[in-house]
Amino acid sequence: MRTLRERKFFFFFFFFLFSLAGGAEAHRPVAIGKELKNHDFSSARVLKDPDVSQVLYAELKNPGQVDFLSFAGKEGERITVQMGVPEIPRLLKFRPAVALIGPGLPPSSEKIPFFLPAGMGAKVLHFLPGDKVVFFEPFTRTSSWRSPTLKVTLSNDAKYYLAAFAPKGGRGKYWLAIGEKEEFGPGDWLRMPRTIWQVRRFHEIESWKDAMAALLFLLLGLLLYRIWLRR
Repeated sequence: MRTLRERKFFFFFFFFLFSLAGGAEAHRPVAIGKELKNHDFSSARVLKDPDVSQVLYAELKNPGQVDFLSFAGKEGERITVQMGVPEIPRLLKFRPAVALIGPGLPPSSEKIPFFLPAGMGAKVLHFLPGDKVVFFEPFTRTSSWRSPTLKVTLSNDAKYYLAAFAPKGGRGKYWLAIGEKEEFGPGDWLRMPRTIWQVRRFHEIESWKDAMAALLFLLLGLLLYRIWLRR
């Protein structure tokens, strides 16, 4: 059983880390830079706990490619979705989109590169026209162009999908964030050095600062783990 001193340590430790992460901007990574093979509804990658903040870092490598994710939605549950594109010069004009697909959503009037299953509608999230606002993520010290946020309250207990695509058939990197509830465990913090390194590589940023940041979080993670073992 933890002592009062240990409980205080955990409180201030996590408060400190969330402060570095920018609060609500901290997301648990689902995958970073891995080539996805989930290009249709039947092979959609399954997301657990869609209310928990999590992020996918991926790339649309081929014109017309669509990346599909799925999750079990609940009636009355609010789903939040946002996209970003790493601030890399060659991606200046690359602006992907994401469609939230499922029952109870309106029929899509927009041109999308796939057919909707029977009984399903869609809401499509786009970047604002001409939007060049840069978002700086202080935890990984990376910058991205970021879309507005899509917020939808689900009307059914059913399977829903997210489909990322490029409306103009372009190719490029993107990240896709879903959920608002912050939920991190000791294992997540122990993996933080690797996560920071991978995210910065995804944004094509490599420098000695990566190693210093990774070392700092490794030391903090080891300290946390040592105290955790003393419970």
